[in-house]
Amino acid sequence: MKQAMPLWRFGVDAACLGLALVLGALGLWEAYGASLNFTLAAVGGIVAGLALAWANVYFKWGTWRTLGIFALIYLVLGTPLATPREAALGILPTGQSLRTLLTGLIFSWKDMLTVAPPVGSYGGVLIVAFLSALLTALLAGLAAWHLRSPYWTLLPLLAMFVLGIVFGTRDVPMPIARGVALISVLVGWLAWRRFMSTRITGDFSSLNHEQLGSQGSQQLLLRRVVAGALVLTGAGVVTAAATPLLAPETPRKVLRDALEPPVDLYDYPSPLTRFRMYVKTMADDTLLTVKGLPKDERIRLAALDSYNGMVINVDPAAGGSFAPVGDASDIRSADTGQDRTSAELEISIQDYDGVWVPSGGKLMGLELTGGREDELARSLLLQRYLRKRLELDWIGQGRCLHGQGSFPSKAKR
Repeated sequence: MKQAMPLWRFGVDAACLGLALVLGALGLWEAYGASLNFTLAAVGGIVAGLALAWANVYFKWGTWRTLGIFALIYLVLGTPLATPREAALGILPTGQSLRTLLTGLIFSWKDMLTVAPPVGSYGGVLIVAFLSALLTALLAGLAAWHLRSPYWTLLPLLAMFVLGIVFGTRDVPMPIARGVALISVLVGWLAWRRFMSTRITGDFSSLNHEQLGSQGSQQLLLRRVVAGALVLTGAGVVTAAATPLLAPETPRKVLRDALEPPVDLYDYPSPLTRFRMYVKTMADDTLLTVKGLPKDERIRLAALDSYNGMVINVDPAAGGSFAPVGDASDIRSADTGQDRTSAELEISIQDYDGVWVPSGGKLMGLELTGGREDELARSLLLQRYLRKRLELDWIGQGRCLHGQGSFPSKAKR
């Protein structure tokens, strides 16, 4: 008769598997802007997946019951963790949150790659972190506690690590430390599982008689722990020393770099046409009011980057560099520079009407306010030069906005 595994062994396995999954999920850290929502979604998915795997083994649930509870966990727990903005009070399921969770099974992966990082929490992009953590944790737990060989457990653990690379950004958080830590956790967990398996089955045929004394098993465990720690430490030191020599000089490529959202700038009215209307027919109207603007600085409505000698217009080829914005309040690629000063602007829209969002200097973040702030925030598109990483223009339809910008210390006129 197969002996039931004690609870403390489940706890050790769950701690090691959870740590390995967290190391893999950290690959998405920069894509989500190191937000609290991402941390809750990833950690919550890992804990829920491992708990479901333990319940499947401990209570001997069947496949269909486990799948049904998995779907229930995804919808109920996914509402506050993956769709907090669509949930009532941030935690209660609504029709919108459930619809986002169901459609996000297919579309959230595309949104994750087409939205400019940090992707934020709009439109169900947190589903990628929550669902991947929940599914890989469930598969890892089932493989560890159902299958005889623990090596099958490595597949979902490594899958989570690879997913963090593919859906992440070029800026990898602590790549060397995460890689060494992952290998250390996996090697240590596999050695512990092998030792426990040998101890339970009583297979000591490979050990000599001196090791089978009264304290033989404890001494053997201590030797293995010390030897394993030394090997892992040496491997980590060698890896850290060799990484600068083996690392390629070209920037790391990720999947989001291969996707260019098709934006046709000719679908939007020319800002120059609007400008003529503002000057001629709306000269006495208040278009917008600004608070906090530095002295001698200006507000820019849009940048016209195409001139053929007669006509100034937007360059249609620049449409490919526009990307949807996930979290407009934090533009990570904005570098103020040493010769720039920061300012916080409050722009209230009156008679101004257009898709080009007013801004000042180099925009570092933008916060929409008003009754339609969620809807408008999801419609923002940001243009950026990929090489210089400079933010240029925004497309949106806001009525009132609040943002931070940086200005040159000596503005050129």
